[in-house]
Amino acid sequence: ERSHKSDFLILTALKEEADAVVYCLEKTSGVKKTIRRDRRGFPYDVIHTTVPFGPVRTPFVRKFKIVIGTPNEAGRVTAGLYAAMAISEWKPQVVLLVGIAAGVKAEIGLADIIVPRFIWDYELQKLTTSNRILNGNQDNRIINYRGPPRPVDYQLYASASSDVVTNWKELIQVRPPESWREAYGGSCR
Repeated sequence: ERSHKSDFLILTALKEEADAVVYCLEKTSGVKKTIRRDRRGFPYDVIHTTVPFGPVRTPFVRKFKIVIGTPNEAGRVTAGLYAAMAISEWKPQVVLLVGIAAGVKAEIGLADIIVPRFIWDYELQKLTTSNRILNGNQDNRIINYRGPPRPVDYQLYASASSDVVTNWKELIQVRPPESWREAYGGSCR
């Protein structure tokens, strides 16, 4: 008996992001989602699928249970509580936050995978003043962080630069919905 109830918990900030994840998973797996509610009544999309796993020459098939969820309200506290409740309910092996990276369109492309080395909590910063010159202009603002950066899991960070992750877009066989391609200027096959 496995100690976890799901393999992956994919959290998104926006319903449209969750819909895009479900769309891609349904198209690539051929399996339709089911909607399940946790003990508090929150709905989640659940997909049971099999995926070839392991070496390319001798892959084996593994079954995965993927749970996708989105909080119904905006905000950092709501997102944190929702994530904690979802993790408690679904006991995933892996938790992923999937989204549009705050809309940083110029620097990040559609379907890019972003894994930072460290995570800074921007709410722990304090803005102070001084008289300094920055790029030829006087800048009186100094940002002091009141907490250390949190390192990201080393295996996750190291695997983000692997060939599989770097070239994964070549494996996508599903075109995103027209509305997504227009909105983000991208074109996945």
